[in-house]
Amino acid sequence: MAVFNVESKSRSGIDKKPRVYFTCHPGDFEPFFKTVCDLIFKTHDCAIYYTDDMGSEISDEDIETKLDRSNLFVIPITKKLLTTQNRAMDSDIPYALKNHIPVLPIMTENGIDEFYSAPDKFDKLQYLKLYGADSTEIAFEQKLKKYLESVLISDELAERIRSAFDAYIFLSYRKKDRKYANRLMRLIHSYPECRDIAVWFDEFLTPGEDFKENIERILGRCKLFALLVTPRTVEKVKDEKGNIKDNFVMGVELPAARQMNGGKGMDIFAAKMKSINEEEKSELLHNGISELFDVNEADSFKDCFLQTVQSVGITESTKKAEHNFLIGLAYMDGIDVEVDRERGVKLISSAAESNVPEAISKLVEMYLSGDGVACDIANAIIWQNRLITVLERRFKKSNSTSDLCELFWARYDCAELYCEVHEYANAETKLKRIVPRLLERKSHNGGLTVQSSDVMNCILCAYLLLSKIHIAEGELLQCERLLGEAQRLYLNTLIPAGEENGGRSAIEAVVSGFVLIYLELAELNKELGNSANSIANARDALRLIKLYLPETSEHYGWDMEAKGNELAGDVLFAEDDLEKAESYYKAMHSIAENNAMSGEDPYALRTLAFSCNRLGDVMIRSGELKEAKDYIARSFEISSGMKHQNLEDEGNIAFCYSRFGDICRLSVRPLSCRAYYKKAYKIRRCIYERCKDIDSAMHLAYSCINLARVSLSGKKKYYSEATRLFEYLIAKSGRPNHFREQMEALCEMK
Repeated sequence: MAVFNVESKSRSGIDKKPRVYFTCHPGDFEPFFKTVCDLIFKTHDCAIYYTDDMGSEISDEDIETKLDRSNLFVIPITKKLLTTQNRAMDSDIPYALKNHIPVLPIMTENGIDEFYSAPDKFDKLQYLKLYGADSTEIAFEQKLKKYLESVLISDELAERIRSAFDAYIFLSYRKKDRKYANRLMRLIHSYPECRDIAVWFDEFLTPGEDFKENIERILGRCKLFALLVTPRTVEKVKDEKGNIKDNFVMGVELPAARQMNGGKGMDIFAAKMKSINEEEKSELLHNGISELFDVNEADSFKDCFLQTVQSVGITESTKKAEHNFLIGLAYMDGIDVEVDRERGVKLISSAAESNVPEAISKLVEMYLSGDGVACDIANAIIWQNRLITVLERRFKKSNSTSDLCELFWARYDCAELYCEVHEYANAETKLKRIVPRLLERKSHNGGLTVQSSDVMNCILCAYLLLSKIHIAEGELLQCERLLGEAQRLYLNTLIPAGEENGGRSAIEAVVSGFVLIYLELAELNKELGNSANSIANARDALRLIKLYLPETSEHYGWDMEAKGNELAGDVLFAEDDLEKAESYYKAMHSIAENNAMSGEDPYALRTLAFSCNRLGDVMIRSGELKEAKDYIARSFEISSGMKHQNLEDEGNIAFCYSRFGDICRLSVRPLSCRAYYKKAYKIRRCIYERCKDIDSAMHLAYSCINLARVSLSGKKKYYSEATRLFEYLIAKSGRPNHFREQMEALCEMK
């Protein structure tokens, strides 16, 4: 059976931290476990559980006490995970989805979406991409932080939850009896009178701290000591020297309870979960436990327990909607109670129905992540609109800037949800109805205060999302106009360089968003053949980085700067302006090289390889074949030496073989040329057989053309294969005219 281990940012108080379960294909543990842990620990101090052997079966007891209490499952996605039998896909993920535990898939490879989205795999569940191939996307770490904030409880909120309980009970049990402890908690909380009573449960003692002080501190908060009784309760244990002694329950916890309240002791309730013999009863009596209450005698047990609870002064508090929300969170996350997602959902829903903003927000997050309920974006949108209504009323009463900003973010989140379902008109309406109020509030604020910078941040974020909406609807000119307005707005807000201001970082974050939009515009205009616009967009992105995002800023992204140079270089290269293209590619190369020096960042290494490819292409077209070979050889070396190769690396190795073939062809070395082209073809055919997507079909078609040009025999076979691939690309791709032209050129070659 699998043995569980735990990692944490700090080893103290593991029991109080949110619980994350990491699972994966056995072959993916070594390359991804530490990386994923480090990324999560950057923003959240949680406990990450995992098994020592990702192939071993998990016991029923560990499923009940470990997996069921997890707040989140995290899994790195690889091709072998999706295409070979493994525990993660056969049992771990199905268990999470069945029990409505949020699952976070982290995509680590390109070109495997078709396998991922199969109905028997992850279907429509969204993933986060670890190593982005597109620098115009929001950084993985930003997306991860936002997601974790939506599913894991913060320390501050956890303290509010603990303060909401009516009282605490200390549950003492042998760790061997963990499954009975879980059942006893469920039984206690099945009594309506005990719903809001917390139970100190599981491994609450902090490693490294003084046991006596720790137990006294915890017992001091509790009004009742509940002893879980089974035959194991009185078992003796051996110490390090082999001496027989009492176990931890009988030797430490129970004596500590008897010393509380100045030696008077705590009230003790002994719950018999399993039959014991006369000798075991005698041992309990010797330790002062004279009366046992049998859980199998349901009515009697309930009456006695409730009488005991009342006798120690535990009474029900006046229930309010916010109180229900906090107790609901406790049951959702297992904070000092057992995990009971059904009860948690009911309590949070009742608070949301009473218009508690926090409860409505949580319900939206639950419908988006599948936390306790089935994923349902339609329901999430309904509740998000209700939140807007509640916050509109509050703002009308207060007219405060902080309430206006909170209302904006509710509308912004709603607009993003509409974008998810491609309802762009609704998304645009949600934003446009609040932007005038923000602009009016900004004009009434003088100077750069924290409040005015908050308003400014809202305005810029609105413009950013509206720009994305225009792009999605193909309205590129409107997008550029809006970005121009946003820039003028930003320039009119004086933020002295170096000034320590809480709003500066927030606005820099939005400026980085504008950079991403300009890069996306540059990409789109390049594809549409609007060369001048593409170069202008790329230059605007680079200018914004230079002016407003110093490398010391947390929002500076070297990958954005590299991408801007790459896009500008691509357009100039297409126009045969090789000198200027080379200058942009060299800037890209320098940026990537600086960030790839450690050899630890695979994305930086891959960007460096691609910059070498671009410079190699410039050299080939310029006739500088020796320099071209050096650049391509460097790219080949990087991809071949990647510690954990993926499809992207395999594809680049094929690209390098193809370029080596081009160099040999231009050097009139036909034998070497054919050999390199065949190597490229062989790799690309394997990738196509695995992926069967647009990119793999396109690259294979180009390899077929290369071999048809230089082969002494088999030309017809390669031409036929290329023709079939172009027919597929014409039918399936979004650029049928482009591939139709390629096919016509192929026919002329024949």
